[in-house]
Amino acid sequence: MQALYSFFQHEKGDVRHFEKELFKSLDKIYDLYLSVLALLLDIHHVSLVMMDEGINKRLPSKEEITYNGTV
Repeated sequence: MQALYSFFQHEKGDVRHFEKELFKSLDKIYDLYLSVLALLLDIHHVSLVMMDEGINKRLPSKEEITYNGTV
């Protein structure tokens, strides 16, 4: 969006330059998407580790005892 706005604000804009900036922004969006997916996987892994640690405690709570390991 910023690349398009910048293009329309310049009177004598080089189309190739703005096109390159637009594709660079699209690549950044894809990288951000992959980072969010990786974050979800990391959060899932941490939650599983925390539940396993809770089950193996000396005095687990009622919720930790009834955890069956499924997601």
